[in-house]
Amino acid sequence: MLVRYENKPVLNRLFDDFFSMNDIYKNSIMAKTPAANIIEEEQQFLIEIAAPGLKKDDFKIKMDKLVLNISVEKEQNQEENESNYTKREFSYTSFSRGFNIPETIDVEKIEAAYEKGILIIKLPKKEEAVLKSREIKIS
Repeated sequence: MLVRYENKPVLNRLFDDFFSMNDIYKNSIMAKTPAANIIEEEQQFLIEIAAPGLKKDDFKIKMDKLVLNISVEKEQNQEENESNYTKREFSYTSFSRGFNIPETIDVEKIEAAYEKGILIIKLPKKEEAVLKSREIKIS
């Protein structure tokens, strides 16, 4: 079997490969799902979602059994007048993330805030789940 080979300089092939991989990434699911940090503190867990350019009203947060679902659906219409014509661009942002929540979380006290492009969800632990230090007596 013969394989066609284009005799391009190595540097050109590297640039071509890099930019074609970038196009694949732009269309992938990972490119549309925002990054998340999960932090465990003594009294609570924090989930941080990087989602700049949105408003707090764009988010929907729901608890379904022990799964915390975070979703966004936002349609934007941008209109730009230039000279004798109008240019329109449609943009649609949509994503959904689910997190399994341990039974040690007090689901009635979950809070969320959106600041500086980051959605922060506070998941307080139930009283019995908080590790307390105590002295153990030796008998």
